[in-house]
Amino acid sequence: MTNKLKANYFDSSKSAPSVTTYSIPLILLSSIFTLILTFTSVFYLIVVKYTEALDVGEILQLTFYSLMHLLGFFQDELNWLDWFYLLDNDKQREFIIATSIVSFLSLLASFIAGKWAYKKSYQSSERKISGASRYESKEAINKLSKALKEDYKFAGSGLPIHPQLNLSKNRESQNILVLGQIGAGKTQIIAPIVKDIIDRKAKSVVFDYKGDFTEWFASYEQVMIIAPWLKSSIVWSIGKDIKDKHSALLFATSVIPKNQKDPMWSNAGQIILTGCCLFLIKKHGENWGWKKLSVLLNSPTDILKAKLQQVLPEAANLVDPNSKTSQSILLTMYSYVRPIHDLALAWGDAKGGISLKSWVKDKGNKTTLIINQNQQYEQLSKSLAELVLNLISHELLSLSDSNKREFYFCLDETAHLNFDIAKTVSVARSKGARFIVGIQDLGLLSKQYTQEEINAFSSMIGTLIVLRVGAVGDSITKLSKALGEQQFERLNPSFDKEGKSTFSWQRLSLPVVAETELLNLPQANKKNGVTGFISIAGTNIVGKLTWPLTILPKVKFDNQPAKWVISGSTDPKAEKASLSKSNKARNKKVNLSELDDAFADDKQGGDTND
Repeated sequence: MTNKLKANYFDSSKSAPSVTTYSIPLILLSSIFTLILTFTSVFYLIVVKYTEALDVGEILQLTFYSLMHLLGFFQDELNWLDWFYLLDNDKQREFIIATSIVSFLSLLASFIAGKWAYKKSYQSSERKISGASRYESKEAINKLSKALKEDYKFAGSGLPIHPQLNLSKNRESQNILVLGQIGAGKTQIIAPIVKDIIDRKAKSVVFDYKGDFTEWFASYEQVMIIAPWLKSSIVWSIGKDIKDKHSALLFATSVIPKNQKDPMWSNAGQIILTGCCLFLIKKHGENWGWKKLSVLLNSPTDILKAKLQQVLPEAANLVDPNSKTSQSILLTMYSYVRPIHDLALAWGDAKGGISLKSWVKDKGNKTTLIINQNQQYEQLSKSLAELVLNLISHELLSLSDSNKREFYFCLDETAHLNFDIAKTVSVARSKGARFIVGIQDLGLLSKQYTQEEINAFSSMIGTLIVLRVGAVGDSITKLSKALGEQQFERLNPSFDKEGKSTFSWQRLSLPVVAETELLNLPQANKKNGVTGFISIAGTNIVGKLTWPLTILPKVKFDNQPAKWVISGSTDPKAEKASLSKSNKARNKKVNLSELDDAFADDKQGGDTND
């Protein structure tokens, strides 16, 4: 038999302690007693002592005869109403004012007493022991603002993480992570943050995977875009940034990422590409660029080997026209350096282009770099973005520590990047780096990082915003746990066969935000905005907030395609045609040397003096 527990609001002692209840009799008695006591006391002070309109005996007499009059007795005796009409107009006005004051004070005191009785008689089955407190909407904003009040005084107001809530400046360096599935509203939360960074003209780099930030902010005077397929893109002069073996190796490892399963091929390709850069540095100093590098990479194997021998013998040893292993290494490298050939078409040797290393350090008026992505040029987009981010982050790390420098990395849809964000976040804080990261699921980083590295990255996040997430996988469990737990003592009822109950306290942990709540958050839309949870480290508060949809004007900018896009070709079909053309016997089996010839698009540039 199941007993359904009900609250007894008239005798709370008869209610089970495991239900929430309060005592209505106590509330009524406290309110009425306080009302009578306050009215009597204040009426005496004002009417008897202050105005001297009546004495105590007259008040009692008028009150008695008024009650009798209501009951039908002593109809001819003077009561309160008769007494009031005997007063002149000024006296009546004074009495009304005095009575109004007495009534207001009495009702106020009665309300306070009733509220006290409610709190005194309130009985709950749960007692919170520890853990974060949860608030919603305006109350959450107020609680978080109060928690950050001392930080505001110390460091000032920082980035807007909600229209009504800003982080403090010192908490920006603890980084911001926005998590949510497709369509949950990540970009809607990140966009106002990016706008604030741009408006304050702080140095920043924005990874624009979907193109929204380009459309919103490209026309700003302080913004520059790197997008080789656009006419308005900046031109990056690689020769100004790659000046030694260290920077050449960084460039090579960014272009050819390490193959975790079989690193030999990628490592060998990195060494050869490093050697190509060193040859160009030795021969041309800073006066080389994408075109010269492209021509060198397309050189016949024997010529390439001779050039590498001059600067990096270990790279030359990997280039052997008669070795199948060497040909495999070169094929692996060729598959990754395709973007270099595209950039050679787009920018040539980038004469007059900018140095990104210099941009990181300078104090010019171009403060924001947007790395635009275009799925039509997927490999070029991805490789260039990773190359730019790696170079900029390493240059920032080379600078001296500073608590005044501000450099923002705004990375929406981070999982699409092969960028060592975990390592950069861990060491760049002292250099002034602040990260605003948007991602659908931390599990997407598992392709690039170990679970330990992902956990380490998560621990370096100071502000966590969680939007709607999917039910598949264990991410929803981890996010619920990341938002915190509360320790409670709860009364546990038990009943015998006769229905008699006994109660005992039970200690348990409950999530501040249940998994089902994360799963069932509403879809972002114009009417309801974006709903999610926010946790700021150190505040011990989790807030459920709604962000209005950010409707930023998409300002017209020069989005004309670059000349090479119109006249050039990076279509894979063109590459296949080139391969077929170089293979004279179409039905003949293609050997490694013939494949090498097919990848060498510009043999006229193979002179050993280039």
